[in-house]
Amino acid sequence: MDEAYSAVLKRLADERKKHNMSQREVGLKLGMTQSHYSKAERGAKRLSYDALKTLSGMGFDMYYIFTGQAVSPQNFGFLLKCSYSEHLFFLENLYAFIEYSCSRYPDADWTALYENMQCMKFVIYIRHRNRRNVFYLIRQYRNYTQKQMAFALGIDIKKYGMLEHDKILPDSEIIFRLFHEFQVSPLLVLEDERLPLYELLHLLDQMDAAAAKRVMTYYRYLNKTLL
Repeated sequence: MDEAYSAVLKRLADERKKHNMSQREVGLKLGMTQSHYSKAERGAKRLSYDALKTLSGMGFDMYYIFTGQAVSPQNFGFLLKCSYSEHLFFLENLYAFIEYSCSRYPDADWTALYENMQCMKFVIYIRHRNRRNVFYLIRQYRNYTQKQMAFALGIDIKKYGMLEHDKILPDSEIIFRLFHEFQVSPLLVLEDERLPLYELLHLLDQMDAAAAKRVMTYYRYLNKTLL
């Protein structure tokens, strides 16, 4: 098993324990036996898309489980009061700010932040407008063939084609590989409305404290005067 995916499973177990739930209790919520769920936590079985959606609805932090990145709570207070559309508006502004900063101050930190956000930015913008398939959009952005995408995700081309044409849904390992290979948030694939909020917090956490503080001050100003 991939070492990085093993870390995902460990964080899944940690989230279960944080919720004070046994494997049997989680299994019941997912409609499976304790034995089946135990195998999923060990990596002997993969969790289905529906199981992951259920876990998310139970309060499991799917962003942390798949990425290993616990977003800082310091900005939650203000942003949690904002609506989904406001989060999207703020995210568009943050993307523009990072692009400007990268062109004005082309150091390694801004360049890395800019490069890491590009695929997500492309997919979020287009999917928000026309609901195209996530796998198709990533492939178009990367200019990959279906064979290249299948190789990156560790699956055969037939299965990839079914994913791209919405014939099947991605399981836990495929969602992990989407993040690992393309930096695409699991919340996007799981159609979680917290996506723009978590993407905001993720990007703010990667910025230096002074820049993040300036951004948050600007957001508060916009929230009071325009939104």
